[in-house]
Amino acid sequence: MSKLQNKKQNDYSDVIYRLDGPLRWATQENLSIIEKAEIQSGWKVLDVGSGTGYLTIPAAQKVAPHGCVECIDNLIELQNVIRTKAQKLKLENNIHLQLSDVSELPFPDNYFDAVISSYLLHEIPETSGNLFAEAYRVLKQGGNFVIADFMWIDDDARREEIENWFAAQGNDDNKETHLRYSRQDLENMLKEAGFHNVEVSVWMQFQMHGKGVK
Repeated sequence: MSKLQNKKQNDYSDVIYRLDGPLRWATQENLSIIEKAEIQSGWKVLDVGSGTGYLTIPAAQKVAPHGCVECIDNLIELQNVIRTKAQKLKLENNIHLQLSDVSELPFPDNYFDAVISSYLLHEIPETSGNLFAEAYRVLKQGGNFVIADFMWIDDDARREEIENWFAAQGNDDNKETHLRYSRQDLENMLKEAGFHNVEVSVWMQFQMHGKGVK
C-alpha cells in the first residue's frame, strides 16, 4: 500500500471516528431529531447525507419491522459502517444504502413519509437550494423534513475559536466553514422551498434544528 493510499485510509478512519464517536452518540441529539420528524412504524424515510448512520439507526428502529430508511451518501466507506451496524442490530431489511449525489435524489415525487438530514448543509453551500427543493419534491403531502446543522453565532471570537478547533482536527474536509448559516437563513431556506409550519430551534450553543411540513 502506498503512503498516499495509507493516508487516505487513515483520513477516512478519522472522519468515521468524528462522525461516530461515543461523545456524539451520548448527546442523544439524533433521538431528538427523530422525535421531531415524528417517524412511525412502517414509514418510508430518507436520510440525506447519512454518514455513519447517526440518524439512520434510530430511524430504522422506529420504522421496523415493515418500514425502511433509504440512506444517501457519496462515500461507500461511511455506508459500510451503516451496513455493519444494520447486520449487528438485525436491521438489514429496514435499511437500504445508495451512493448518490444529494443534489438530485434518485426517487420519485411524493415518495417518503419523512426526510431527515444531519450536518450536511454546511458542506454543500453551492447546492444547498437543491437539498431543500429535492427534500420537498420526494416528500408526501403532510410529510416532515427535519434538518440539523451548525449555527452562525455573532460572537466573532467564539466563532473563530470553534472554526479553529475544527481545522485543528487535521482532516481536509475540516477546512470548510462550519458555522455558515444563521437560524434566519435556515428558516428562509425552508420557506423558499415551499415548506410551511416552519420551526427553527437551537439544540446547543452553535447547533440548530429546522423543521418544515410539506
